[in-house]
Amino acid sequence: SLKRRLTINTNRTANRISSVLRRPSSKRVLTGPRLRQTIRPCADACEEQGLLSAIEKCHHACVMKHLIGGDSPDVGTTKDDMPVILACKNPEILELLLEFGCDINRTPRSDSSIPSKRTALHFAAEYGYLTSVKLLIHYGANVDAHDANNITPLMLAWDKSQDHVAEYLLSVYLRDKKAGSWGHHALMQSCQNGQLDFVQMLILKGHVNPNAHDQYDGSTPLIAAAKIGHIEIVRFLLTRNVDATYRDKLRNFTAGDYASVNGHRECWLVLQEASEDLKEDEIVVVQTANTPQESVK
Repeated sequence: SLKRRLTINTNRTANRISSVLRRPSSKRVLTGPRLRQTIRPCADACEEQGLLSAIEKCHHACVMKHLIGGDSPDVGTTKDDMPVILACKNPEILELLLEFGCDINRTPRSDSSIPSKRTALHFAAEYGYLTSVKLLIHYGANVDAHDANNITPLMLAWDKSQDHVAEYLLSVYLRDKKAGSWGHHALMQSCQNGQLDFVQMLILKGHVNPNAHDQYDGSTPLIAAAKIGHIEIVRFLLTRNVDATYRDKLRNFTAGDYASVNGHRECWLVLQEASEDLKEDEIVVVQTANTPQESVK
């Protein structure tokens, strides 16, 4: 229904422009560069200021005019002058750009305000533009795109409290991917990045196993959080009965060992206490013929 509604609106605008350009003598519609010479100039000077100005002012007809007239939908190199990013706030204009073949996964040059490799889907998710998120995915945007900090659109939406966008992106992930492998990767990344809310959502909704370990180095979510010193995530994982005594394959270290060598004393103390409690729980008294003795399971 979304696609149909936006397409109907786009077609209406196209028909209005075509009717203006139709000449009684030939009944021929002008396209290409000749369009600029025929259509009525915009009152806000979008003609002179170009495609970006038309997008910023949300002038649907002017955007259509520039695109038909030959303007590239892929101009610009930053988040402030790339059409596909600027148009995320206006789904109808965004669909025009997508219909004219803009590079949907193109990323802007990094600057002091954003990490590199962020796509239009990242920006739409960050600001809660749900309709634009749906459009971008419909036209083939990479839903699993990672920026330079390994943040996906889903992680970004959740971090910015765009819950409606996050829930939708999560449903797309679970529909299109193997929930187990994707969920473990997302959990590891969010533990490393300190995204407590996202970690809680993944685990409490049952999408991941908090005790799962990486098949290559044996790392676990608890180890990932302890390495960086994310104490709140460590505490939460311990409430989910994760194994604090587990050792990885890479260095035969526990989460507490990593917290210690990286100087995260608070994490180390919490993990030491959890490890001692776990060992005490595992000790059972085995009644022998003579005296009881302690045995570890």
